[in-house]
Amino acid sequence: MYKKTQVYYTDPAKNSEIKGDEGTRIYIQKNSILTKDGKQVSGIVRFELSEYYSFSDIILSRLSTESERKPIQTKGMIRLHAYLESGDSLEINPDYPIEVRFATRPEKGYELFYGGTRGDGNIDWKAGNKDRTFDAQINNYKDDSLGFYTLVTCAKPKERKGAPFAISSKKQLCSVEKRISLPIYEFGWINCDRFLNFNDLRTIVITENERSLDLIESPYYILLFPEIKSILPAVFDPKQKKYIFQNIPNGEKAILLGFIRMENRKWNYGEKKFIVGAEGIEISKWIQYDALELERRIQSLTF
Repeated sequence: MYKKTQVYYTDPAKNSEIKGDEGTRIYIQKNSILTKDGKQVSGIVRFELSEYYSFSDIILSRLSTESERKPIQTKGMIRLHAYLESGDSLEINPDYPIEVRFATRPEKGYELFYGGTRGDGNIDWKAGNKDRTFDAQINNYKDDSLGFYTLVTCAKPKERKGAPFAISSKKQLCSVEKRISLPIYEFGWINCDRFLNFNDLRTIVITENERSLDLIESPYYILLFPEIKSILPAVFDPKQKKYIFQNIPNGEKAILLGFIRMENRKWNYGEKKFIVGAEGIEISKWIQYDALELERRIQSLTF
């Protein structure tokens, strides 16, 4: 994958916390990690975490936000795995699940989705934890008497000018923040999403111009919705012999991005901004980039 994997080591016999580089927090209760045959783990556990919050990270990692070909709205996604020192993969104890707190502020309607790879290589997200959503957490914070689920932050006391030592002029002020987190029952791809309820959905056809290109694989198209933070991959329709996007909300601002890998280890890349309607769309201008140039181009996109 495009993103760097972060590595952490924990003792499964103790409560522990993983702090991701981009703000994700993973809360691991003791006895929450099991071997594949359901036994308690002894010894150090290696956790591997990747975080995907920005559009550029999601695009460059070839991720998307759809569930059964329908768009969903994301607050960010992570990839989480745990291993023994031997390299054997581990599982989560359903009686003592791990909990995740995403870096972005949760809102009502969001829940955890688990990702599985489809035959076309794209990830399809399926909702999990129907009994535990952010709605319940927002309305009823977990109270553990300033324990595992509570953060206490204290501001530094102000100092009196000219004093030979630091003298506090006021009492130290502290704030209490309740963690809004949800349980994880599976390792792998985990997404913070909610379903989008649009009444007017369209199918969009990409009307490609014939080009003489030396391709080594099929084109890859995605449709980006900046205002609702959703990214959808195109599918190839063998009847029309065209790439199409299904279940697209009419009237939304969108950006079509196209990627074609070339024989010379470079990429043809194109983009088009438009408002979703009934018409077909095409990318009229393609520019060739090497891998590093393409990465910089995607990171420079503004919406």
